[in-house]
Order: sequence, then C-alpha cells, then structure tokens
Amino acid sequence: MWEVKVKLPASVQEWLGEYTARYDTSRLSRVRFYYTKNNEINGTCWYPEEKNYYPLFDGVENTYRISVGLPRKYPYTVTLFCPPVYRKADGSWPPVPPKCEVVKKKKVQQKGKTVEWRRIALDLSMPSLEVIAVYLFGHEFWHYLRETRQAPGRNTQTQADMFGLAFLRMAQIEGAVPFTGPKGRKS
Repeated sequence: MWEVKVKLPASVQEWLGEYTARYDTSRLSRVRFYYTKNNEINGTCWYPEEKNYYPLFDGVENTYRISVGLPRKYPYTVTLFCPPVYRKADGSWPPVPPKCEVVKKKKVQQKGKTVEWRRIALDLSMPSLEVIAVYLFGHEFWHYLRETRQAPGRNTQTQADMFGLAFLRMAQIEGAVPFTGPKGRKS
C-alpha cells in the first residue's frame, strides 16, 4: 500500500503505519510519497466516485488513494486556513489569533439577519521533508477519514488543515518528527 519515492526516514514511515493502523484502511489502496517536478507541494485524497479516478486501481474497485507530493528545497512555507472569526452581536470582532491574518471578509443575509465573518490564514515555515510530509499526509488522511465516516466534523480544507497540524504535533510528541517546526510568521 505504501509507495515512498522520497528520502523519508524509516522512523517516520513506521509512525505513519502505526497511526493509520488505528483506523479501517481496507478501502485505502495506495499511499504515495513523491517529489514534485516544480518544487511545490501537492496533496490529494482520491475518492472512488471521482470522474478522473481509475476504477480498477491495483485491481481493486471502490478504493481511495492518497498522494503526497513534496518539494526538494526547505524551508517551505505553507498557508493554512484557520476557522473563521464571526462578528459579535455587539458589532465588535474577536481578536485575530497571533501570527494570523485576515485574508477575506464575507457578509451574507441569513434568516433576515446579517452574518459577517473573516477568513483567517496562517503562513507556516516547514523546515524539513519530515515535517511537511507528516503534515500533508495528515491533511489528506483527514479527507479519507471523513469520507469513510471515521472522524466527526465536516470534510473541509480548514478542518483538514487543522487535523494536519494536530497530526504533526502528535508525531513530534511521540518522537517520529523532531521539534524543529513549523514556525508561524506573518507575511
């Protein structure tokens, strides 16, 4: 199931295998780590029902795949989308979390009331292959867990970003990835 075409330490691969074993991965036919040609990151959780999906991947129908494309140069800056902040009833705004910035403002009418929120983003500098690989795999694994109904919540990019970050912290706490990052910074 695991296809690793990058210099990912065995300790990281073992930790990923141990973590994913906590869930039903019977419908996950492949997890692929590779270097991208353009030195960008690219992660995808392929769903069985997508138009561009190959129906008989690895000879198995109705399966999921996770692809994790990694850059060769580090540090690498990733923009994470945090949960939005909503305007309070008194018209004030909650504070923007430290090291985050407002990237978009929205205003809509819902049931006769105006609802306003601000989209929040955080730029993180990922210092190594291990850090970005674990974060990005966690992000894509969230999509798999949600699609297969193994985790509560909504299948959104914001929740996948937050899960990826928590996943990375867990890997650091459990010793699979060194505590060298990520480091938040304002753009």
